[in-house]
Amino acid sequence: MDKMELENAIKNIFTQCLNEPDILEIIKAKLNNADETCAYEKKQTQQPCISINESSNAANTILIEKIDEVLKYQKEIKVLIKPQVNKETEPIDELLIKLKNYQDENSNLIIENENLKKENLNLINENKNIKEKCKIEISKYSIFAEASEIWDCINTLNYTNREYIESLCGSLDILAILSLGRDDGKIEQLWSYLRDIAVKGDTEKIEVSKLNRYFEFCLKVANVAKPENEKYVVLDIEPESEFDMDTCIRTTDSRQIGIIRDILVRSVKTGKNIKYKAIVRVG
Repeated sequence: MDKMELENAIKNIFTQCLNEPDILEIIKAKLNNADETCAYEKKQTQQPCISINESSNAANTILIEKIDEVLKYQKEIKVLIKPQVNKETEPIDELLIKLKNYQDENSNLIIENENLKKENLNLINENKNIKEKCKIEISKYSIFAEASEIWDCINTLNYTNREYIESLCGSLDILAILSLGRDDGKIEQLWSYLRDIAVKGDTEKIEVSKLNRYFEFCLKVANVAKPENEKYVVLDIEPESEFDMDTCIRTTDSRQIGIIRDILVRSVKTGKNIKYKAIVRVG
């Protein structure tokens, strides 16, 4: 090893020693002892080297101050780099664990929310299907309910009117009564009979109402097999409107002119033409 390498090695060792607080404390103590030794020798002997000793003591004092300063900075650095853990703050590891738990919980909640959305969508679709099925069932029931109502109307007619219906339908069998509307000729006969008893006014109003209900039901049956332009259309008449002989027939107990007081049978048209006129009471 040459002189340069030796000097560099010594410098490295010295630099590493300066980084060790314990070694700095030893150097500081040695320097203090050196000061004390020099001071003692100064008192015992008066030699020309006093100025040299004084210079050495001054240098030692400066070096000791520098060492104290380095030790002070080293302590401050240790305090700064030491993890700050107290009663108010938690160790970083515990905080990381809690954060991980919160993230996992949030992920679970997101998944649960998506599942609830899918379940809600399925329930909405299921509810929609149930509503559609209910509509179909209700429509079936409404047809049945109307047929049942017609059957009750026929069976509660007085003897004369029920006998006429029986002769018109061929029997009082429910299928015969409900299927009368398939024959336009039978519908016209029923309307003629209804018109006559309504115009005469010698039959109870409730009887006329029941026969009219049956007549309109037969029109519905007929419309099932008819094209749109040939369907029967039942027309409403505004109460208290003026009597119009082109669309209405007045009862025998009505006045010749005036306003409509009572509508017994509504008018019916096919296409643009009035097929059956309304029967009204004019007052």
